[in-house]
Amino acid sequence: MGFKNHKNVGCAVSSICCPLLNTVLFIGTFILLFKNSEFFTNLYSQSGSDNIIKFVAWFCGLNGALEIVACFIIATACSKALLEVNKRLK
Repeated sequence: MGFKNHKNVGCAVSSICCPLLNTVLFIGTFILLFKNSEFFTNLYSQSGSDNIIKFVAWFCGLNGALEIVACFIIATACSKALLEVNKRLK
């Protein structure tokens, strides 16, 4: 509703927010549930970081960045197309 007059901006913002929220929730839940597991311990030790914040940045940094870029391009285009189809059907 806030981007009612700026549909392109609204499509782009929502296309970025969705993968960002997904990545944050997935990584947060993963760490919360499996921080004491052998898999997580091995992954943490292989990262070579001594700080959990650095590890989380390493763990989700590349994946999150690629997901945000892909969703920005693909979802923005799909959203704009669906808005146009919806406008024509009315």
